[in-house]
Amino acid sequence: MKGPTLYIPRLLLEHPLLLPALALVVGICLGDVFYAQLVGRSTTFLLLAFGFGVSTMFMLRKSALEMVALVALISAFCSLGAGLLGGQRDLSRIIWPTTPQTYEATVVSSPRSTAKTVRVNVEIKSGRFAGVIVATSLMKQSGQMIHPGDVIFFHSQVEIPRNNGNPGEFDYASWLKNQGIYGTTFVYQNKWKKTGKISTNIRTGLLRYREELLERYKTFFQGDKLTVLAALTLGDRRGLSDEFRELFSTTGTSHILALSGLHLSILFGFLLWAIRPLRNRRKIYLPLLLIGVIQVWLFTFLVGAPFSLVRAAFMLTLLHLSQALRRDYDALNSLSLALLCILLVTPTALFDVGLQLSFLALLGILLIAPKLAAPLWVSKYWGLHFIYDLLRTSFCAQILTLPLIAYYFNSFSLIGLFTGWLVIPFAYAILLLALLFFCLPFAQAILVYLLNGTMDAMLNCLSFFSAWDYASITVIPGKVITLIIYGVIFFLLTYLQNRRARNLYGIAFLLLCGAISYIMCTPPAYDNTIIVYKSSSPTIYCIVDKQHSYLWSIRIGHAQQVLESTLRRFLRTARMAQPQLIEAPQKKEGMILLPHVLAFKGKRIGLLSEKIRQGSNTSLLQVNYLYIMPGFKQDLSNALSYFTPDSIILDSSLTDFYRAKYSAEAAENMIPYYDIKERGALILQCGK
Repeated sequence: MKGPTLYIPRLLLEHPLLLPALALVVGICLGDVFYAQLVGRSTTFLLLAFGFGVSTMFMLRKSALEMVALVALISAFCSLGAGLLGGQRDLSRIIWPTTPQTYEATVVSSPRSTAKTVRVNVEIKSGRFAGVIVATSLMKQSGQMIHPGDVIFFHSQVEIPRNNGNPGEFDYASWLKNQGIYGTTFVYQNKWKKTGKISTNIRTGLLRYREELLERYKTFFQGDKLTVLAALTLGDRRGLSDEFRELFSTTGTSHILALSGLHLSILFGFLLWAIRPLRNRRKIYLPLLLIGVIQVWLFTFLVGAPFSLVRAAFMLTLLHLSQALRRDYDALNSLSLALLCILLVTPTALFDVGLQLSFLALLGILLIAPKLAAPLWVSKYWGLHFIYDLLRTSFCAQILTLPLIAYYFNSFSLIGLFTGWLVIPFAYAILLLALLFFCLPFAQAILVYLLNGTMDAMLNCLSFFSAWDYASITVIPGKVITLIIYGVIFFLLTYLQNRRARNLYGIAFLLLCGAISYIMCTPPAYDNTIIVYKSSSPTIYCIVDKQHSYLWSIRIGHAQQVLESTLRRFLRTARMAQPQLIEAPQKKEGMILLPHVLAFKGKRIGLLSEKIRQGSNTSLLQVNYLYIMPGFKQDLSNALSYFTPDSIILDSSLTDFYRAKYSAEAAENMIPYYDIKERGALILQCGK
C-alpha cells in the first residue's frame, strides 16, 4: 500500500523564487548566530531550525527524489546566506592602529550637525584601509563647512564600533556594521582640514544635489514643517524630534516618513500611467519607459538608497520591463527576486528594519488581500469600494508588520488601520506640490502657501487622533514570542491556502521549539542590581525590584537626561517602574548614599569625585569598589589612605591622561580595575 503523499503548497509552485529567498534569509540568520559564537543562542536556533525542518518535511513531502532536491535547494541557499554574511562580517575584524594616524577620506553622507560637532561618514581613500567607511565626529572649525563629496585629511585614532554596554540601549555597534561601517573616531579641532578636492562619483554628486534642494526648502519653510517636508520628499530625517517620531508612531503613520513604494508610485506613477496608451507605438513607448525607470533609480540614489526604496524601485522596474516585453507580471516572484538580489549584494540588509517592514507589508498585501474580496453590496458603489480597498490594503499590510513593530518599538497603534490610509491623500498632495515647487519656480509663492496649508491639516489631524485614549498600546514581546506569533500567522495562511489538518503537525513542531527556546532564553529579572552607566557624567542605577529603584548622578540634570534617553527602552523592555532620582545623603530600603560612599545590598562603592581633604571621616573604609570620577586629581595613593578597595572603577568621562595614570597606579598596587570607557557599563549582582 502506498504511503500518504503530502502536497507541495500551491504558493511555492506558483511562485518558485519564494522558497530560495526564504532559505537565503534563514541562512543569513543562522550565519549571524553562529558568527557571534554564543552557545545559548546557537542552541536555540538549532532547535528552531530542527522544528522548521521537521515542519517542512510534513508539509512538502511528495516523493523521495523531490524531497532530496528540495532539501538540497534549501541547504544550498542557507549555506550561501551564512557564507555571504560571514564574509561581510569578516571586515569587522579590522585591527586599527592603536595610535592616532593621518587619513585621507571622502565624505559619503550628508552632515549631521550638533552644538559642537559635525557627524559624517567618510570613506578612506588609500592605504591598507582603502574603501573602509568610518563614522566620524569632527569638531567644528570656523570657515570649514562639510558637504558630501569633500575630500579631507584627518588625524585621529580610529576604533572598531563599540556599544556603551548599558542595558536596553540601542545596539549602535551592530547597526553600524549592518550599514557597512567598520570604524568610529572623534577628531579634535585643527586635526582635520579640507583638501579642496571634490569627489565626482554619482553617489556623492546626488547627495550634494539633495543638500542643495534642502537649502531651497530652508528659504521658505522652518521648524516642524521643514522637518516633515524634508523627511517626506527627500528622505532626510535628521531634524525629526522625539516628539515628532512619537506622534507618527502613535498614529501608525511612520511609514509615510520612510520612503517606499508609496512615494515612487506617487512621484512617478502619473508619468508611467500617462505613457501607457503608447504601448503599441513601441519606438516612442520604450524610450519614454526607459527615461521613467532611470528617473526612479536616480530618485532612489538621491535620497540615499534606503533598502526599502531599492526594493520598490527594483519591483517597479520589473513591472514595466514585463509590460514592455508583454509578459505576465508576478508580484510575489518579483518581491522574492528583489529580496534575493539585495541580500546577495548586501547580506546585512536583512537586519535593516525598513527592509523588513517593507517586505512583510507587501507580502501581507499580496497573500491576504485576495482572500478578502469586497462584498457584492460594496462593489456596487464606487466610493464604498474605494474605501474598502484602502482599508483592506492597510489591514493586510499591518497583519504581518504588527508583531515586528511591537518587537522593535515596544508599542503599536490601535488606530493605525484608519489613520494609515487617511494620511495617504495628504502624502499625495505634499509630494505632488513639492515636485511642482522645484519644477515651477515662477509659482513658488502659491505652492508654498498650499504646502503649508496641507501640512498644517495633516499635522492637526494626526495630533487629534494621537490624543485619543488607547491610540497606541505598549507591548514587550521577546524574540521567541515574536517568532511564535509569526508561526501562528504562517499556519493560518497555509490553512487558508489548503484546509488540511496535517499542516497542524508542522506548526506544532515550530511552536514546541519556540516554547523550549523561550524557557531556555528567558532573561533573569533585574533585581538587587547595581548598574554603573557609561555616559557623559558618572551615573549609578540601583535596582531593588521591578517597582523600586534609584538613580544617582553627580549632576541631577544629567540623571534626568539619562532617564529620558538611555533608560527609556530598558524600563519598557524589562517592565521596570520609573526610578526615583536621589541625591546624597539618602537612606532607602537596602541603600545608603553618603557623599563618599554608596552601600546597597551588601555592596559598598567608594565615590571619588573631588580632592580628598585631610581629616575626612572615610579613613580605612573597606569597599568592594573605588569609583574614580572627574574632579579627583590626586594620586591613587591618596585615595588608598582612606579606602581599602577590592577593585577600582574608572569612569568613562575621565580624560585619557587620568585613565592611563590610574590604571598604571592600580597595576602597581596589584588592584584589579574596570575601565568603563573600554569595557562598557558595569553590572553588579548584589545579595538578597
